Amino acid sequence: MENKNYLKETDTDISFRAPLLCQYLTEYHTGELASYSGSFKFLRHDFRFLKRLRKASCSPKSNERKVPLSKGDPFPPCRHCNTNVIWNG
Repeated sequence: MENKNYLKETDTDISFRAPLLCQYLTEYHTGELASYSGSFKFLRHDFRFLKRLRKASCSPKSNERKVPLSKGDPFPPCRHCNTNVIWNG
């Protein structure tokens, strides 16, 4: 079986892709400050401190799943149930 190398010898520098990758890998918790201005998407509820709410059924509506923030603004709680959530850019 042939060993395939997916990176070509000329593709050693992937720094131009780093901002795009970081945007999808970074998670922000309620109360943290936005590191850049933009629109952030709801990922899931943050039950680290709210284990009793695991059984609660909250389904934010589509207009509640995105929030525009300026750099330095705090991430808000869920607009539907007012609990901590995790956002990503």
